[in-house]
Amino acid sequence: MSDKQYDTKLQVYVSKERKEQIQERVDEGNWTGISDYTRHALRAGESNIADLDPRTSGISRTNEANAEKEPFVTNEELVAELSRLTKEHGGDFVEADEIIETFVEELKSDLIDRLFQLSQQHGNSVETNKVGGFKTEL
Repeated sequence: MSDKQYDTKLQVYVSKERKEQIQERVDEGNWTGISDYTRHALRAGESNIADLDPRTSGISRTNEANAEKEPFVTNEELVAELSRLTKEHGGDFVEADEIIETFVEELKSDLIDRLFQLSQQHGNSVETNKVGGFKTEL
């Protein structure tokens, strides 16, 4: 790399699935390469990490207005969960509520974590009683 602005190497390990997700973003044209995506993630910082979550937008802000938002759960994940539950039920039909339960629990856990993170940031109006309750100043 000839650009002296980026003269320090930083190695990042991600899962195979995450690397594929990153590569999909690059291929869609939102970033010029994996390193550009990673620099974007670092610049975004903790306060904007939700913008990088592939379950929310997963796209750069410049293209957000023109791009379709990705679903929270991909079709592949949904089919995989349905397949697992179908096997568990001996090939019988599975109620929709049971299929989505895993994803709802995951989303619930993520939102609780995010609320707690907000409550820990100085200057943020979110407060917690540390037993599952949250409030904000009116």
